[in-house]
Amino acid sequence: MSENNANQVSSNPLLQRFFDSPAERQNIENGKRIVSAFYQQQVSNQTNLNFFFGRKQRWQELLLWAKGSQDMKQFLNMIDVSDANKAYVNLDTTPQRIAAKFVGTLVESMAKNKTYPQVKAIDDGSMNEKQQRLFDALYRMYDKDLINQLSEEAGVQFEPPNAYVPDDEISAKVYFELEDRLPKEMRFEQMLLNTQNNIKFERVLNRKGIFDLVTLNFEATKIERLAPKSYTVRKCVPTNMVYNFFMNDTGEQEISMIGEFYNLKVKDFREKFGKSESNPSGLTEQQIFELARSSTNKNIGTFSFNWIPQWEYSASNVSRPYDDYSIMVFDCEIDCGEDAYYVQKKDNFGRDIIESKKGVPYQVKQKDGNVVRQEKPDNVEVIKKKRNSWMRGVYAPYGDVMLYWGRPDVIVCPYTSVNKTLSSYTVNIPNNDGDYVPSLFERILEPLKEYSLTKLKRKQLITQVKPSGIRIDIESARNLDLGNGDSIAWEEVVRIYNQTGNEVWSSKGIDPLQPQAPPLSNTVQDNTVQKIAELTNILNAIVAEIRDLIGVPVYRDGSDVGDRTAAKLAEGQNASSYNVTDFILNAHNQVWEETYYKLCLLHWNDIVKEEPESANDMLNTRFDVSIQMKSTEYQKQLMEADIQRWSQVVDAQGNPMLSPKDAMILRDIENPKLQRWYLVSTLEKNKRESEERSARLQEQNAAVQMDSMKAAKEEEFKALEAKMVIDTKSKQFESKEKKEQIFLEKIGEMRKAGITPPPEWVRVETQILQGLLMDASVENRETEMAIEQGIQEAEQEQMAAMQEQQMQGQMQPQEQMM
Repeated sequence: MSENNANQVSSNPLLQRFFDSPAERQNIENGKRIVSAFYQQQVSNQTNLNFFFGRKQRWQELLLWAKGSQDMKQFLNMIDVSDANKAYVNLDTTPQRIAAKFVGTLVESMAKNKTYPQVKAIDDGSMNEKQQRLFDALYRMYDKDLINQLSEEAGVQFEPPNAYVPDDEISAKVYFELEDRLPKEMRFEQMLLNTQNNIKFERVLNRKGIFDLVTLNFEATKIERLAPKSYTVRKCVPTNMVYNFFMNDTGEQEISMIGEFYNLKVKDFREKFGKSESNPSGLTEQQIFELARSSTNKNIGTFSFNWIPQWEYSASNVSRPYDDYSIMVFDCEIDCGEDAYYVQKKDNFGRDIIESKKGVPYQVKQKDGNVVRQEKPDNVEVIKKKRNSWMRGVYAPYGDVMLYWGRPDVIVCPYTSVNKTLSSYTVNIPNNDGDYVPSLFERILEPLKEYSLTKLKRKQLITQVKPSGIRIDIESARNLDLGNGDSIAWEEVVRIYNQTGNEVWSSKGIDPLQPQAPPLSNTVQDNTVQKIAELTNILNAIVAEIRDLIGVPVYRDGSDVGDRTAAKLAEGQNASSYNVTDFILNAHNQVWEETYYKLCLLHWNDIVKEEPESANDMLNTRFDVSIQMKSTEYQKQLMEADIQRWSQVVDAQGNPMLSPKDAMILRDIENPKLQRWYLVSTLEKNKRESEERSARLQEQNAAVQMDSMKAAKEEEFKALEAKMVIDTKSKQFESKEKKEQIFLEKIGEMRKAGITPPPEWVRVETQILQGLLMDASVENRETEMAIEQGIQEAEQEQMAAMQEQQMQGQMQPQEQMM
């Protein structure tokens, strides 16, 4: 290295940001020297240092085109117009906004992919715990009966009532790989979800980040502390960002200096950096006034105030006339290192003893700056290590005032690795190579300019389109004399030609000897309309080129999808277009994965420092943060297809597996994962209830059949018993009749033989005869009663017939017919 180069290196403050002690690093003068050099190198207009200056101008042009507010004056010279107000034809210079349409389509189509932060504990203890949870689930599956038996015998519940019991080993592995979460993992995921909701990620930051990547190929975020244990994420403005050179897409490992410019209102600036009881070293009111004046003048503004001493002594909450003016601030973070020295020596027992030293061991720095070295003992070894940490600097460049130099509000430490902290900024530049990388939108800037120029030319031609007309020969234009005192006026001749196409003229002119030409003739055909049609075709071709370059086919924005377009074709074209734009989503997810990882580190540090150690062993826990992305529209289509399919599947009783109530609940759930699990659990519940209902119905049918069979048996038994009684009584009656008949025959034979029957026989004979007479009397009485009842029924029918005849006699003939 030459002497000049060595002097340049030694004079570069950015290369001297590594100090020997913490005191030198905290010195605000050293910080001002470093931050001022960082600012000067990034905003300089020198040829080799104007990267950010040129990039900002380029980005501002892209942003104007992306929202359809580009300057149209740049195209006037191309159509031979020096000024639109001085054009010979009326010219509409309204900016075309086709670029805003394509950018909006890209942003909205990619913003529909809903993101979910996922946190995994990857340390050995957590992995062993997850493995043990898997083994416990398999144990509950294989020894379910034994566990229930032991629980019943002991009267103690050995397993939790809601413990997961898999159906098979594959299901268990899938569940614990995808769905199972440790309590600490769930805690960190919930923290990230709360942060997402607080910063309005889905509706605001998600779309803004994708917009920055599409139009500028750059996205940056910054973590800020709101309160103890409370953090938020802010999206940085890309045009205000500066950083050191790096080669990878993400600057997590390479960025050592990063900052941003922003303007603060004077009233906000006074509150943050003004002199007060809590900040006695802050700026005075006159210094703030001078900064506001210089910032306004540098930004080509008007600052028409003079300093009044009484403003210095006014209360901080008293308004001043310049409070709404702004002061430009350069806020940056710089990775500054310090050397950490240790002395290693052996004690009397031969053991190594390591002691930490504040400065350089065996070296004394005198007041004049000279370093005096001391002799180092032979049994002592000096160990030197580099300790890096980020420092924050807030600098007012237009007044050359250092507002703050010290530790940043947020210190992101990767667990116990205190020698290398991370910046609160997160940056991603897709396809970065260290130089300026054009964005996806910048690919179509050239055809967009061509489109604007073609549109202006078409507008110019439209204003020049002439109505169809005729050529009039003023030498022949005269009234026609018909020779009978009448004449046709010249205006009438033109009207006859316009309405009929017939040309009325006289071959005799003023001079009969001179040939006379017709006064009317057609003009040359105007081809302006054909040119306009050709320019319209050119515009359509340019739009097709833009769609091809930016990856927005007609199927993606739905601008020209025919009624008979096959759904599969549209879906395939739309999916293929993402091959052009997927790098945007990859970069966007990478930014937020790094941001969420830093939030987890901050949350982890708060827990370890402030909460007591628990069974979770948070001190030894290490996390891996990832982003799960699901397409909202695609997930809705899949879920709707599942709902329709399972709503048409019926169980054994003819009921649908998904009821209308279940379908409505499923459509209202936004989280696709919850939707899937609710669908599965609902189907299982409905299937289980259907099986239970079917079993219950079978039991009821069996019971009814048993009752029916029992009732039939009882009726059969009763009928058999009644038959037996009837048969017995019939046989007894027949036996009685037979005995009575035999008795009467015997007693009759005795009388015929002249033998007097015994008195007992006579009494029995008398009883038999009385019984026969009584039976005959009962039969006669029943016959008489039947006859009487028949006579009464006949009389009643006769009386009803007579009444009906009387009623018909009183009715009209038409009513009688009815």
